[in-house]
Amino acid sequence: MSASVTDRSREERRHVGVRALPVLRDSIVVATFLAAAMLAGATNEAHGQEAESERVRDRILLPLALIGGVPVGEFSESVDFGYGLSAGLVFHLDRRRMVGLRIDASFLEYGRKTRGILLTDPLVGVIALDIVTENSIASVGVGPQFTVPGEVVRPYVFVTAGFAYFWTQSFLSGAADTSSVERTTNLD
Repeated sequence: MSASVTDRSREERRHVGVRALPVLRDSIVVATFLAAAMLAGATNEAHGQEAESERVRDRILLPLALIGGVPVGEFSESVDFGYGLSAGLVFHLDRRRMVGLRIDASFLEYGRKTRGILLTDPLVGVIALDIVTENSIASVGVGPQFTVPGEVVRPYVFVTAGFAYFWTQSFLSGAADTSSVERTTNLD
């Protein structure tokens, strides 16, 4: 089988956007929500009185946000603007909800390129496929959150320390049965 490469226009080859999160990527988000549910359940069991459990529940916040990433320097020459999702759990340590402990997890896809190829075989003919390359970042962090009290607007700032995982993944797309086509993780 011989392969010949055809280049598509720049618009067709470069795609950046939010995609369905594979099982490994959204496990971080699921773990965060499960931790929040377990914490809420544990506080209800620990405090038998309804009024006490309501006060504890008022201290829990589950933030969810769309996020963006802007590449800078030499990095910006290789990748585009990134889009993603961030989810977390904040447990406020005081009744006025000014100081809290934050657990944050996020996923960001900062580049996606598609390049068309043609595979030729004397028995099958020409098969058009795409080589898709995705660049992604997942991160998890823990740290303090400080909030200014207010009725309508409550500005806050937080700092987290944790880890980030960068990877590039390539796969073939366009075949009738893409589940049998190899998927490769690079720059892991």
